[in-house]
Amino acid sequence: INPQVAARMANAFVHWKKLIPQQGDLMKAEIERMVKTGRLSNDLHELLTTSLED
Repeated sequence: INPQVAARMANAFVHWKKLIPQQGDLMKAEIERMVKTGRLSNDLHELLTTSLED
C-alpha cells in the first residue's frame, strides 16, 4: 500500500477515545500493536503515535 493511503485509511483508528471503553481499549491495543511492529511509514507512525499521546 502507498504510505499516504495507509495513513489515510488508519485515520479511522485515531478516534478510539470517543468509543465506549470496551471498544476503545481494543482499538488502542491494536494501535499499540501496529506501532510496535516498526514496519510503518513515517506518516502512519506519526498518525498512530499522536493518537496514543493525545
